[in-house]
Amino acid sequence: MKYNKNSLLFRVSLLSISFLLLIAPAVSAVLPLMIPVFKNVSRVNIESLVTVPNFGIVFGLIVSPFLVKLLDKKKTVIIGLIIFLLGGTFPMYATNFNLIVISRIILGFGIGLFNSLAFSLIAQFYDSDEERATMLGFQNMIGGLGSAFASFVLSWLITISWHMAFAVYLLAIPVLILFALVIPDDKVVEHVTKETETKSKENQKLNPKLYAIWLCFFLFFMFYVSNSYKVPQLVTSERLGNMSQYSAMMGITVLCRLPLGAAFGIIFKKLHKLVLPVGLSMMVISFWCYSFAQSMAMIFIGALILSFAIPMVIPYFYNWISWTASKENVNIATTVALVGINLASTASPFVVNFLTHLMGNTTPRAALLLASGVLLAIAIYAVIEFMHDKKQA
Repeated sequence: MKYNKNSLLFRVSLLSISFLLLIAPAVSAVLPLMIPVFKNVSRVNIESLVTVPNFGIVFGLIVSPFLVKLLDKKKTVIIGLIIFLLGGTFPMYATNFNLIVISRIILGFGIGLFNSLAFSLIAQFYDSDEERATMLGFQNMIGGLGSAFASFVLSWLITISWHMAFAVYLLAIPVLILFALVIPDDKVVEHVTKETETKSKENQKLNPKLYAIWLCFFLFFMFYVSNSYKVPQLVTSERLGNMSQYSAMMGITVLCRLPLGAAFGIIFKKLHKLVLPVGLSMMVISFWCYSFAQSMAMIFIGALILSFAIPMVIPYFYNWISWTASKENVNIATTVALVGINLASTASPFVVNFLTHLMGNTTPRAALLLASGVLLAIAIYAVIEFMHDKKQA
């Protein structure tokens, strides 16, 4: 199969799978509409529909390398996209809550199959560092665009019914067609030299600092994602607005995030290792805006501040891992972080609700204040690390 990797069609087709990576939680706005429908299901179980796909993602990440060896990268991506489509759209006609939960896990499994391949396929087709950097930059933007577009579509679908909200996952169809028709079969043969094997054995030990970074990343995601299910609940329970308004608002804020994501390199040149504490401090302010909001305007301000902070914090965490780990251990360090992120996101509603229950205040405001406290603690640790590195410099 002949292909031109520099053509616009090829680049769009290759990047299209990244369009779907971040849309699993897009249906968070529909959860308040499902609570009165499933009266016998606890609130925390309904909220878990946002995060339970992460359990499937972890399983998909584990299975993906074996499937690639058995088939190839292209076929693995196609299988993942089909599973994504089937699992994502199942709630459109389902009425059994347990089956909906299973379908959400299946959706996550599909994402897990092509999640890591969204990165490795770029490395496969583009050799130079400049080309790879350009494509990876576009990939980050495409992921944000997918999330924003899904939020806008959902703001319309949600006015029809909660079932129709899950039609947003039909976006996988054009991606599947593009990828299947344009991207060639994988023919890459791996060659492992004796020199590489020797180096790998010499560098098997992980830098102890990685454990602290993994813990920070784990706690960060566990409490950061609480905004995806607690803010919609706050908006509806206190009648600050409706879910159609909330979905449209989230779409706008995600679009605001895109240029900042592309400008991460410039921001880092200016702030260096202060990027993380500054970004986390902005997130704390954002969560405070949510916690004390008395109107949709304050919710929007909080979401806007968060949209400026996220492109600073998350890329920094990944770079922090790559700087700390040796070249031989970067892949395993990143994989551990990725698995930890998904486990943290899955456990988030259960842990947050458990802690707020212990606090004696189970309101959304209490949960968001709790999350801001954890984010503030991580920010303080980041400042301590910055001061320590500055002394050593």
